[in-house]
Amino acid sequence: MKSLRYISLFVLLFSGLLITSCNSSSSEKDEHGHSAQDEHDDEGLEGMVVLNEKQRSALNLKLGVIQERTMAGFIKTNGQLEVSPADKAEITAFMGGNVKSISVFEGDKVRKGQILATLEHPDYISLQQEYIESFNNFTFLAKEYERQKALYDNNVGSGKNFQKVEADYNAAKSSYEGLGIRLQMLNLDTATIKKGIISQGINILSPVEGYVSQVDISLGAYVDAQTKLFSVVNNDRIHADLLVYEKDMPHVQVGQKARLRIANQDEEHPATIFAIAKKFQKDIKAIVVHATFDDSPVNLIAESYVSGEIFNDKELMKAVPESAIVEDEGKSYIFIVNPMATNEAALHDEHEDHGHDETDDDHHQNDGHDDGDHTVDHNGEKIAFRMVEVIPGLIDNGHVAITIPEAISDDAQVVMEGAFYLLSDLKKSEAAHSH
Repeated sequence: MKSLRYISLFVLLFSGLLITSCNSSSSEKDEHGHSAQDEHDDEGLEGMVVLNEKQRSALNLKLGVIQERTMAGFIKTNGQLEVSPADKAEITAFMGGNVKSISVFEGDKVRKGQILATLEHPDYISLQQEYIESFNNFTFLAKEYERQKALYDNNVGSGKNFQKVEADYNAAKSSYEGLGIRLQMLNLDTATIKKGIISQGINILSPVEGYVSQVDISLGAYVDAQTKLFSVVNNDRIHADLLVYEKDMPHVQVGQKARLRIANQDEEHPATIFAIAKKFQKDIKAIVVHATFDDSPVNLIAESYVSGEIFNDKELMKAVPESAIVEDEGKSYIFIVNPMATNEAALHDEHEDHGHDETDDDHHQNDGHDDGDHTVDHNGEKIAFRMVEVIPGLIDNGHVAITIPEAISDDAQVVMEGAFYLLSDLKKSEAAHSH
């Protein structure tokens, strides 16, 4: 009997400890559970920013819908100065030889036909000797041909003899004329050679007027027919090769005006688009647009960097303020209100309010007090924002034309001001979740 009393007493003590422990856990949950819930109330809305009214007001967010505007802006562009293919030359020798003299320096202005260098080689002498022999042979056969033709026409000579002489004459003529063309390509005077005057070397002449941009030879060096000796460019008709990227291609056409700036120069130069390349450069996703200067600037150098703007005609386009667009990892975005996520956040708040009301009722019942106010202040309605990629286009008076690859409703609410703060908040949230 005494043992039974000890057992009963032990059970009562254990039950008391258990009740005390449960009450303590419940109290801790009530005290600390709410702050933890507030800290992660929108964890389910990944990739979005959820803000209440107070937060939106602090960031000075302004919402609006995308509108169509008459855009008469410009396209930003860059590129380099170039000369047309007809105004530049890479000069080689038609026949290999050794450099005897060099007559110009880089930067020298040269006229068309001016001597740039002289080459010499025994092969030049051999070719001239061969030409003289060919000329003499052709002269002899030309006379024999005329004589045999006259006999044949008068039915005196043999037809067979005439045919042989005619064949020899044509072969000699072909050889003689071919050698003459080769000598002319080497800038040798055939009339002088016919007189027996043979030149030891050949002159390298400039095929265009312009400036020597490169000298690639040295005295005594042997150069073959494939070796580039000089580069000459005519900068008097220099133009700009401008890059226009894929998104701006529909807004560029021949005749448009541009304003260009050349590296290390303070001036701005008016220009006009005169040609548009038809080949799309996949590596940089752009086409080349050619523009000529309207003011004929001087002292321009080919391949210099140039930047500027191409002005476009007025068009009706969807546009947003520049402040609505943010850049992230090389792409452009806007923030729009996500109605479904906003509703989800609202339901979350309702559930949280209900939980607080029940907890407050328990507290009031326990302490015997009731002040009649069970409202939990959430600083106003919560709104969820998500990023949508856009392709920016023309810029006009603080607005940017945009193309939106993703389909969104016409009445979608867009963050017109304060988008940068939303991006910063989203990045912080992503960084926190990654840990």
